Amino acid sequence: MNEYNLHFISNDDLFNHVKETVLKYRFKIDLKMNSSSSQKTYMNMQNKILQEPNAHCFLMS
Repeated sequence: MNEYNLHFISNDDLFNHVKETVLKYRFKIDLKMNSSSSQKTYMNMQNKILQEPNAHCFLMS
């Protein structure tokens, strides 16, 4: 396990918190879209999330 050198949380607690958060918010996107515009929209959304850490994504169907 990595040493995070944070005095306010133990390494185990930090690791477990991050793991739980990733598992909670991880999702699978089905790219079986017929429309190239849908794929372009997905790629733009993904790029926005990667570039702006405070960006939010809302899936509407």
